Amino acid sequence: MKHTWKKAAVFTLALALVAGGLPANVGGGGLFGGTAIVANAVETSETVTFSELGYDNQETVESVEAQNCTITFSRGTNSNPPKYYNTGSAIRVYGGNTVTISSTKDISEIRLSFGLSDGTNDITVDTGEYDSGEATWTGNAKSVEFTVGGTKGHRKIASVTVVYNEAATVSKTNISTATVTLAADNSVSSITVGENNITDLSGFDITYGTDDSHTAATPPTAAGKYYAYVTPNSTNTDYEGTAKSAQFIVNGTLADGKYEQYATKDGKNYTRFVFVKPKSEIAGKNKGVFSATLGETTKTFDTTTYYTGVTSNGIHYTVADEDSVMFVVTVSSTGSLDGLTCELDFE
Repeated sequence: MKHTWKKAAVFTLALALVAGGLPANVGGGGLFGGTAIVANAVETSETVTFSELGYDNQETVESVEAQNCTITFSRGTNSNPPKYYNTGSAIRVYGGNTVTISSTKDISEIRLSFGLSDGTNDITVDTGEYDSGEATWTGNAKSVEFTVGGTKGHRKIASVTVVYNEAATVSKTNISTATVTLAADNSVSSITVGENNITDLSGFDITYGTDDSHTAATPPTAAGKYYAYVTPNSTNTDYEGTAKSAQFIVNGTLADGKYEQYATKDGKNYTRFVFVKPKSEIAGKNKGVFSATLGETTKTFDTTTYYTGVTSNGIHYTVADEDSVMFVVTVSSTGSLDGLTCELDFE
């Protein structure tokens, strides 16, 4: 609000000194988006049936390359290596022989199937758990070694089924176009994604700031123009992207003193001076006199107007002390204003 002591003459100067604000500045915006995925564990499996691999009767078997795993047969502590036999349509694995199943994937289960007239040798494993009654290994490994016990006898392994834990890709909902709602203190109270209004924001990281920097965890209190940013955190499996609020403004206060602001527009340079003075300093005075000096040139400008608030680039500043007022003048020139000074006296 501006106030006038009384009418006074205003002089036109070669170096323009005018009451009022700088020309408006243009702000910018930001862009968010993209596609993200989340991985959920699902099971896939494959079965290797040895009778389907074209082995000759009594052929020694050393290794089988399946789609996602390798099955390696070794003689271990027995002089007899594992061999395929037509009788039982299986690979005979003798006491002391080993069978290793390995994969680049995570193996969660292995099921063994035995041929007719199978033996009774115990089978042990180097990791996980093996249920001999179900002929099933369970655990979480990329390699499992089975050892046939005893020094005599054998087991007839007809097929092997390997179960893997894999990641299935599921699309997340992008929140880059979501509406961010702010509370009276500029904190985020909710976001609206489509028709879903989310008030429980525990699954999101919320920051505040400008387009260039927005790392503050709480709403800013310093004067300025800001945005709130909402981003799903690492525990959030439903959403991706970043939602950005509408711009909000934090107005400020000015203590007693002198303030300067600079701008350039349409080929002109501008400097605005704001003087915050205690009312006691103008008591009994008739006018204020601005004196602007640039190099060897000094121009003066009389004023009888003071303010209790002023707007700068959309941010409103008021006096910090209700017993103070503001005096504002803007100096403009097509040339440089480097070195410009300005003072305010009262008469």
